[in-house]
Amino acid sequence: MKKIYFFPKFNETNAYTKLMQDAFSDASFIKTQSITNADYVSLNWIEGINSQGKYQALKEFLKKLTFILLIITLKKKIIWTFHNREPHNQGNQTYYKILIKIITKKSNYIIIHSNKSREIIPDIFPYFKGEIIYVPHPNYISAYNVTKKTPIINDEKINVLFIGAVNPYKDLESLISAFNKLEDTNISLKICGKPSSIYYKKTLEELVISKNIDLNLHFIEDKELNDVIQQCDIVITPYHTSGMLNSGTHILAFSNAKTVISTKIPSLEDIPENLWFEIENERDMENGILNILKKISEDYTKKDLQIIGDELYLNMVNNNSLELVAMVIKNKIR
Repeated sequence: MKKIYFFPKFNETNAYTKLMQDAFSDASFIKTQSITNADYVSLNWIEGINSQGKYQALKEFLKKLTFILLIITLKKKIIWTFHNREPHNQGNQTYYKILIKIITKKSNYIIIHSNKSREIIPDIFPYFKGEIIYVPHPNYISAYNVTKKTPIINDEKINVLFIGAVNPYKDLESLISAFNKLEDTNISLKICGKPSSIYYKKTLEELVISKNIDLNLHFIEDKELNDVIQQCDIVITPYHTSGMLNSGTHILAFSNAKTVISTKIPSLEDIPENLWFEIENERDMENGILNILKKISEDYTKKDLQIIGDELYLNMVNNNSLELVAMVIKNKIR
């Protein structure tokens, strides 16, 4: 039996870590709390420096560097997961570049969750000599006890939802501005999530003009998550594609039988293009959002969106199950 150590050990605000650990267990790996006893070490998000301030950033960097060098010294096999081109809210580029070079140079395996990531790795990590493994991002059906419900249609209004951490890199300013200009009152927007700061919360609140925009700027507990998503018709994510490769929010939406409006990030290229809506003009995000909203309003009913969501739910069941994730891990990581 192969022993594996996970970093981070657990993330209470992200079900992904538990799902992947369960998949490794199903693939006959034994989780250990001891680096010295491990044969493999799985690394997620370790390359990011999130601390603010010079002293705090240096302290975080040295702690992570020491940990990585220990893994290398002990000659453990390293499995690093490539989530995005760069971590979100990156605090220090110099420290990040040092860590990412050491990690990718010494990794035996890089796990990717989008097929296009395979093409990107040789360009940005030319010194990586290990094996790239595509592993489907596990669906969230079991993690959040999702039961696919037929939504109660109280009106014909199409309800658009943004859910997740409310951060500046997600361009919510353009999203709000687009809805402020939307003449068709058949579409509403709800934004749910915890803002990165009080200042950013105030900034968004001051932008809202339209009565069709509802701000719920607080942390969404897991027990609330499914109900919030089930009440919408479509999830929107106005991401900038320069850094994004994957989106857990998309997987969460699909797991709840909801389609998405999004820019074309790599992981969406693995989903049939007729099952989601593309924001085509990223350089002018506001107008890009307006254009796709008008198209949806004119060409789709709530029932049409529900049918698309049902197909995405089946896609998650068939292609992103924990059983399939475990099988890939078992067959590819030796």
